[in-house]
Formats: sequence, C-alpha cells, structure tokens
Amino acid sequence: MKETKVVAGFPGTGKSYMFKNNTANLVLLDSDSSKFSWVSKGVRNPIFPQNYMEHIKENLGIADVIFVSTHDTVIKALQENGIPFILVYPSKELKETYLNNYKQRGNDTQFVEFIRNNWDNFVTNMMKTECQQRIELKEGQYIKDIIDQIF
Repeated sequence: MKETKVVAGFPGTGKSYMFKNNTANLVLLDSDSSKFSWVSKGVRNPIFPQNYMEHIKENLGIADVIFVSTHDTVIKALQENGIPFILVYPSKELKETYLNNYKQRGNDTQFVEFIRNNWDNFVTNMMKTECQQRIELKEGQYIKDIIDQIF
C-alpha cells in the first residue's frame, strides 16, 4: 500500500491547479470540503466533518496526495482522527497578493473580505498548528513548486 500524503492547503496555494495540471505523475485527489459540508445552498451537512474524514480515509493508500482544506473544523477532525497532514500556507506578508489572486480567479466579494478580515489570525494559527510538516510559501511559490518537499 502506498503512503498517502494529506496536504491541507490554504485557499489559493494551488491545490486545484496542481490537480488539474499534474505533471508530477502522482495520483492526486482534490477534495474540496464544500462538497461535503453543504447539503444545499445555505444548509450545512449535519454529518460534516465526519463524512469528509471518511472520504479521506477511504482514499488513504490509493492516492499519493489528498488535498484538503485548512478550515478549523477540518484541521481539528484530522487531528482527532489521527490522520497525519502537511500544512501549506502563505507567508503573512503575502496578504495583498492572495487577495488579488482571489479576485482574479473570480471569488466573490464576501469571500475576499472574509479572508482580508481574518488573514492575520488564520496565518498565525497555522504557524502554531500541530501537524506532520509545515510549509510556509514565499512570494511566487505555490504547491507545484514545493511538491517535492512533501515526499
């Protein structure tokens, strides 16, 4: 059975890009938590995040890398379920770069403002999170640039 790396990547770090442009010949899974956390628009799934953890567990040993979100509930569930994960997040000083990237990729104003208002707390919390490995991205770096560091 192969060793699967679970990579919790902050929004905009390149999880979906890496999945869609897989030049590393890896079996990648882009597991967007929103597909598990909502029943319909505005209605939370009552079994989230456990359904997300089951999805991750089912793919351990199958995928080389499973990309997951960095939501607090997801990180806590990974820890509670004993699933080792690698945390990838941007350096604090990249706030404006990421906010511009969100706008360019079409994220709505509400999302951009949410990240803007919580940026420092999000990044600070990631710097303190217990995880298997922590990778802080610098200017111009994305997951595709550091994928070799997780193996």
